Amino acid sequence: MGRHFNKQPRQEFFAPKNDRIRAKEVRVVHDNGSEILPLQQALTMARSQELDLVLISPKANPPVCKIMEYGKYIYQLKQQKKERDKKNRANIVETKEIQFKPQIGIGDLNVKRKKMQEIIDDGDKVKVVMKLRGREMGMKSQLVPKIKEFCDILQGVVYESQPQVFGNKVIAVIKKNT
Repeated sequence: MGRHFNKQPRQEFFAPKNDRIRAKEVRVVHDNGSEILPLQQALTMARSQELDLVLISPKANPPVCKIMEYGKYIYQLKQQKKERDKKNRANIVETKEIQFKPQIGIGDLNVKRKKMQEIIDDGDKVKVVMKLRGREMGMKSQLVPKIKEFCDILQGVVYESQPQVFGNKVIAVIKKNT
């Protein structure tokens, strides 16, 4: 019974405009420069140009407003955020995981090795996980050198974390040698 479907979505980009501005006087930035005006005069000026008075810097003394088209301003803010997010995503290094068991065949091992080499060449990290089952748990000490030998076959890589045993897994993280 407590569900509310009529809630409005949160507006991520919100700048007070026109009658929502709460200040006695504001610094108005427009094409001719800037000037300090009473709020009502600034609103009249904006309406005469058929534009909006948008609050740009509310913490300034007096608050800074600009005469502009509100929809266009919000669109520009969204585009700037999208561009910033795109640049941030480009700098992120992903960690991809490759899993196999100790009894893997040579052909399958070569396929995994090629895939790991592609991932590393792209600049991402690889988490190599060797899963153990049943009787294989008794071979933990033999598997650390085996996983090191497997990772040493790859070209131009270094260990971010050396192979370690965690429960029923042997895990190592490798990355491109810079």
